[in-house]
Order: sequence, then C-alpha cells, then structure tokens
Amino acid sequence: MSAEGMTSSQGKKLKISVSISRYLKEEMDALVESGEFSSVSEIISLAVVKFLTELEAKGRIKSLNRKELVKCIA
Repeated sequence: MSAEGMTSSQGKKLKISVSISRYLKEEMDALVESGEFSSVSEIISLAVVKFLTELEAKGRIKSLNRKELVKCIA
C-alpha cells in the first residue's frame, strides 16, 4: 500500500492505493451508482472506522480519538 499527502475540503486526507477483488469493487461501485454513498472512498473510510471501533471494543487496540474518527466520516 502506498500513501501520499493531499489536502481536501474536509482537511488533510491521504490518498492510498490498495488491491481488492473485482467483486468488492463492483459492489462498491453499485452502491455509489445507486446514490447510497457519494464515493468508494466514503465506503472504505466508513468500513475502516467500523473495523477499528470493533477492535477497540474487544480491547485489541488502545482507545480511539472519537473527535478524529468523526472527522474521518464527516
């Protein structure tokens, strides 16, 4: 995975590159096309926040910064 800094209207965001299955990409594209989400990036951000929150609840990672998490999905 690679990352490079960039600035967006929501603040500083990182652009990353990941490899996923064709099936997952097609499902995400369908959700965007249906209007359920504004972009694939939004879907991935929400999924990562949910994953990290679940790990925190299980005690597998330290306490998360709620203010920062909200910024990630706002």
